[in-house]
Amino acid sequence: VDFLADNGEEYVLVDHKSYRGTDLEQKALSYSGQLAVYKGAIDLSGKTVKTSLIHFVALGVIYEVNLNSGISND
Repeated sequence: VDFLADNGEEYVLVDHKSYRGTDLEQKALSYSGQLAVYKGAIDLSGKTVKTSLIHFVALGVIYEVNLNSGISND
């Protein structure tokens, strides 16, 4: 976990990646297992993860990875 924003009730999870390729959607989705592990650990705290994001730092692009249904590009 690179960044975890807490609003008092739930979290936004951000994981930064240095990937510079062009297949960003597939690459972001490939991290869903890693994000699910992070989410599971955070859930043990009694709070929930509202949003999980992959931030491709070098490209300035953020993808939301919905651990239940896939991905969206913000």
